[in-house]
Amino acid sequence: MNNKTILVRDITSLSEARYCAGMLVDFICFEFNPNSENYLLDSKRTEITEWLSGAKLLGTFRNGSLSEIKTTLENYRLDGFLFENEQANYVNAILTDHKFLEIDSNTDLKRVSDDVYTLSNTMIDREKHLLGYDFSNPFNSPNSHGFAFNGSQEQRPGYNAYDDLMDAFEVIENI
Repeated sequence: MNNKTILVRDITSLSEARYCAGMLVDFICFEFNPNSENYLLDSKRTEITEWLSGAKLLGTFRNGSLSEIKTTLENYRLDGFLFENEQANYVNAILTDHKFLEIDSNTDLKRVSDDVYTLSNTMIDREKHLLGYDFSNPFNSPNSHGFAFNGSQEQRPGYNAYDDLMDAFEVIENI
C-alpha cells in the first residue's frame, strides 16, 4: 500500500482478511478472549489463516491475564501480540517478535521499550507509533509511523460491508 505500517484488529471473516492481505496490511489481529464478540472458534480462525500470506498474525486477549496471554502464544502460531493499556506490565514478560501496546494519556512511556509499537487515537512523538481505530479522522498526521483499524462484523455468511476500511485505505494510499 505505502510505507506506513498498517494493523487491522478484530478480523472475523475470511473476506475481510483476504481484502486486508490484498491491500498489503502488515498485521492482522485476532481476538482470543472467548467472551468477546470478536472471538473466533479455532476452526474459523484456521480457515482464515490458511488463506493468508504476507500479513503477520497477531493475537489479543482483552482482559486476559499474563498466563492466558502466554498460553495463547504457546498454542497458536502468532507473530506477535497486541496488549491493552491495562496489560502494559505484561509487555516485557512476553517474548514475541512483534509487540503492540494500546496506550492512553496515563501510560508511562518511559517503561515502554523502543521495540514496542504503541497505538492511540492521538499522535505522540515516538518512532513506532500507530494512530488507531478512528475512521473519521485518522489521517491528520502524515508523519505517523502507521495506522491501526478495527475490522467489522460479517453481516451474513459471505457478505461483509467494510466500506470504512476501504475508504481509509484509499486515503492512506494518497498520503
